[in-house]
Amino acid sequence: AAVQPLSVSDAMGARVDAQAWRVDRLTKQFQAISDAADTSIGAAKSGGDIARHMLNSHLDDHWCPSKYHRCGNSPQCMSNMAFCDGVNDCKNHFDEDENRCVVPVTANSTWIGYPAYDHCTQRRPYEMVISITSAPSDIVYKVHQPLKVQVDLFSKKGGLKQSASLHGDAVYCKGSQRLIVAPPEDDRLEIIGQFDGVSNDRFKGYIVREMSGDKCAEFRFFKQ
Repeated sequence: AAVQPLSVSDAMGARVDAQAWRVDRLTKQFQAISDAADTSIGAAKSGGDIARHMLNSHLDDHWCPSKYHRCGNSPQCMSNMAFCDGVNDCKNHFDEDENRCVVPVTANSTWIGYPAYDHCTQRRPYEMVISITSAPSDIVYKVHQPLKVQVDLFSKKGGLKQSASLHGDAVYCKGSQRLIVAPPEDDRLEIIGQFDGVSNDRFKGYIVREMSGDKCAEFRFFKQ
C-alpha cells in the first residue's frame, strides 16, 4: 500500500510533541543543576558555620580565662555565669541570644553513646544510654538547668552481656554548654557532656575523675 503523506495537522502535532519533549528534558536538566547548586551552597554554608565555630572555639581556649567565653565574634570575654541569665552583659547581647541559650537535653530525651576510649570505668561499657527523666520547664533565666537522669550501661564479661541502670542528678550549664552528671557510683567518676554550639543532637561525653578533673574515657553521644 502506498504511504500516505502526513496531513498538515498531523505534522504540526508531531512537531509540537517533539518540542514539548525537548522542553521537558531541558526542564529536568535545569532542575538537576539547580538542585546540585542548592546542595553545594548548603554544604558550603554548613561548612562555613562549622569552620567559624572551630575558629571561635580555638580562640576561646587561648583568648579568654578559664570559665569565660567570648561574646560571639567579639573579643569581649564574659563569665559563664553571665550567659542566659536575662541580663545583656555582652555589648553585642550574644550572652542572651535565643539560639545560644537553648537547652538541648530536654525532658524525656534519650542519648546513646559509644566509646572512643575508656581507661577507667569499672564495666567498660560498649554502649551508654543517658535518659533525661526530669527537667523543670519553669526555669527560664537560670544559667544552670537542674535535671534528673537515668544512665544505662551495657557491657560484656566472659562473653556474657550485662547491664546496669543508675539514677542520679545532673545539670546543664548554658554558659559552657555542658551536661554535667554527678558521679552515680562510689568510684566518683562524673560524666561531662560537651556540646559544640553547632549541633544540638550530639555531644562528646567525657568520664572525669571528680577530684582531679582528669579525663579518662570518652564517649560520642547521639540523640535518639
